[in-house]
Amino acid sequence: MVASKTHNKKNKSISWRFFSPLLYVKFPYKTLQIRGNSMDNTVDIQSIIREYNNWKWLLNFSEATKKLKSFDAFFVHYHEISAVTTDFSRVDKTNEDNINTFKEIFIKNDFVLSTSAKGRFVRTLQDKEVAIECLIAFSNGIDKKTEGLIQALLYKKGLKTEVLSEKTKFNELLNSTRADSKKFIMEFNKTKSELTEELHSSQQAVIELKSACRSLITESERQKKSSYRY
Repeated sequence: MVASKTHNKKNKSISWRFFSPLLYVKFPYKTLQIRGNSMDNTVDIQSIIREYNNWKWLLNFSEATKKLKSFDAFFVHYHEISAVTTDFSRVDKTNEDNINTFKEIFIKNDFVLSTSAKGRFVRTLQDKEVAIECLIAFSNGIDKKTEGLIQALLYKKGLKTEVLSEKTKFNELLNSTRADSKKFIMEFNKTKSELTEELHSSQQAVIELKSACRSLITESERQKKSSYRY
């Protein structure tokens, strides 16, 4: 393994690079990158501060927060660093392991990033107790019990009734469309049969007309020959 140190006077930063076949670690001023065989994640100071500011309202519900293991670990680590650091934005210059700890928390399955679709949804809920329970459900996974509660809530709110009503309307429309389609096919087949009969009659009439024309021509030729004799 080879290590190199570079100075950037303009940004007043120091970067360390460690090279190996399986690992590349860089500690710049405000960014930590860990790259290995299947990992490529970036955690910067601003993202840590943003997560804290977006989720700090959870601290008002300490008992509920204990159910969110990764969130609890995040707050504990954040407060430990804040207690010994006057400027949190320079924490990576104090100890790079601190940033690595945040990265490990963020990639856990039970940590919901505030900027993700689930995180944004939770933060839009006005009732924070409901928001916490929703966050717990997202973190722990939605089991049958939770799904049942959601279905009951939807029914209570009238949303389930509306969905069933719309589904009924859709089925009625679908059945009506199928009936109309069947009726159209029957009418089409009837019209097709009638046209086929008319075509057959027309073809027969043409045959008879041609036969009559040939008879008239024959009779006309016969009369001409008879008139020449006299």
